[in-house]
Amino acid sequence: MAAADANGRFDLTTAITYAKMLRAYPLFWFEEPGDPLDYDLQSWPAKFYSGAMATGENLFSHQDARNLLRYGGMRPDRDWLQFDCTLSYGLCEYQRTLKVVQDAGWSPRRLIPHGGHQMSLNIAAGRSRRQRELSRSLPALRRLSRRRPRRARLHRDAGAIRHRLRRQVGSDPRRAGAGGVITRSRAPSNESSRHEKPEKPGSDSF
Repeated sequence: MAAADANGRFDLTTAITYAKMLRAYPLFWFEEPGDPLDYDLQSWPAKFYSGAMATGENLFSHQDARNLLRYGGMRPDRDWLQFDCTLSYGLCEYQRTLKVVQDAGWSPRRLIPHGGHQMSLNIAAGRSRRQRELSRSLPALRRLSRRRPRRARLHRDAGAIRHRLRRQVGSDPRRAGAGGVITRSRAPSNESSRHEKPEKPGSDSF
């Protein structure tokens, strides 16, 4: 499915404006509308947008994660948490973040590790997360759609959404930092095997 990512660029007024516009579209999520540490701003779009919100990729510790869950207005029945293990001190801190999430009453299934590197893929597979984020640019989607016609619809949907937002808001969403994300709903363990050598018996690496 297509998703909208503001990359933390919106002020409060712009974030609410986009939240009202985007509720007309069947998006997988509306991601990171404002500064990732502005938890009050993060809490406001959900009051106008009933679909799923997503954030967390630019938080660096389990303390940041706790504050997001306390003050960011995130809803455990529909929203997504995207904590990035490489930005937040690796696997050990990610384990602490997982405990914070569970202590707050969230299901671990609401976590989608931030995409773009192999470590998130390995954690998604090793921790039995069934999803991870797969980031693609629109030119990459065009190339992909030539080989996989099913993805062509995603590109057309993203283009249509951008065109309508340009008309309604009065500017190209990309100028404000908005982008698109394609999500994958399972941990593709065979993908990691293509890039990594098999481990020797008794190896402690992960």
